[in-house]
Amino acid sequence: MSLVEPPTPLSEADALRAEDAAAALRLYAGCPAAELAADPERSVWIFQQIRRTLDGTFDELIELVSETGRGLEQRWALHLRATSAWYGGHIRDAKQLWRRAVDAGRDVRDELWGGCVENLAMVHSYQGNVFESLVLGRVALERAIEGDFPYSIAHGGARLGRVFTGIGEYERAAAVFDVAASVLERLDDSRSRTSALHALTGGRAWLHFVSGDFRRALEQHEAFMSTFAELGPNFAPVEAGAVCTRIRLEYEIYPERRAELMAQLEAVPESHPVGEHWTDAWLNELLPMRLRHAIELGDRGAALAAARAWLDFVDRFHTGANLVQFAVELGAIFADELDSPQDSHRAYELAADGMLRLLLTLNRSAQELPELDEVRKDDLELLEKHRARLATRRDELGARIVALWRAGHPARELVLDADGTLKACSWCSRVLSSEGRWLPAAELLPPEDEFQVTHGICPHCSDAFRAELAGDF
Repeated sequence: MSLVEPPTPLSEADALRAEDAAAALRLYAGCPAAELAADPERSVWIFQQIRRTLDGTFDELIELVSETGRGLEQRWALHLRATSAWYGGHIRDAKQLWRRAVDAGRDVRDELWGGCVENLAMVHSYQGNVFESLVLGRVALERAIEGDFPYSIAHGGARLGRVFTGIGEYERAAAVFDVAASVLERLDDSRSRTSALHALTGGRAWLHFVSGDFRRALEQHEAFMSTFAELGPNFAPVEAGAVCTRIRLEYEIYPERRAELMAQLEAVPESHPVGEHWTDAWLNELLPMRLRHAIELGDRGAALAAARAWLDFVDRFHTGANLVQFAVELGAIFADELDSPQDSHRAYELAADGMLRLLLTLNRSAQELPELDEVRKDDLELLEKHRARLATRRDELGARIVALWRAGHPARELVLDADGTLKACSWCSRVLSSEGRWLPAAELLPPEDEFQVTHGICPHCSDAFRAELAGDF
């Protein structure tokens, strides 16, 4: 007499995969991670099913396979861990995990590999690394078009459009958004179509916003917000940020509702509780609006407090082009509307430091990923145009800073030691002030001043030099 072993939840789930994926996933959820990971094909199937609905159910399996698996299963696990880290606000962890996934899939260059390259481009864009975000974004989109991967074309095109928007290439951004939109109808899976539409409408909304077309921006933003219902709990923090952006757009369009909209913006954490990282995203929307509203009401005290709070936040939270933009705006507000030259000095100095970092970043040779060697002539032309715009803004900043300093302080007292010596950075020509600040304008001193120059290196250039040495070795 032969005994037939009764089916286990694992074997039942394996048998159900083809006919009822949802039921199979429910059974798999009750199985030990080690048993699930014993079959690489099973792991890959689970990862592909949950890739856009991560809810923590299979976190143990994902972590196990990311560290002990091989090949496709490991790359999927790394991608999913990175995705969870990103939406949890752990940007550095996400970057490292996607980097590992890209390294592991470089010989394959399949759709998963391209998606991880695209996500690395997104991280670099978030960190203000223009060169990396542009080249990696283009590499990912070209691989998607070459492989005819509709979802990656849609999603990657939307992401690259954001990069073009960020460097002021609005026509190129619009063209890439159109490429992304052209494949939406080919996405027969509702979840994939919604995810791609989410990226596309968000990108187009931002393009219209920075172009000053607030009504079209709001139209696209409402389409963007309509996608959250299907995207799941991972997107809850993003939705909270989207609510803030919608309020800011309505503030621009409906001046008669501004007091009501400010109250809504203040109350967002109560209606959309989020983690610490996304609380910063809320503050990023709230603080400039507090300032603007106080100025419109003519409340100088409240405006000055709001401006100082926003400047502290910009100094702590922002990098790259965003830091420069916001610090310049604040410098002008302090000087022109709040009559606070000392605060204006600080804002412009912060902007000048940020501008120097941007230019140093653009001028360095990127060595982080082999994919960055695929830079093309038109990439370099775009970067050169962007660099020229930054240089122009740098010169304008220098003029503003010099005007403020000369108005309030003798130049000699600002930058000369007691013995008449001036210390300048050999790399960027900034001069060290008596307050210990590296000032981004060598023309501070009137021609009639006599002084001796001693050269050194400022902290920013020192960091860049150390980075270059590390890259060489």
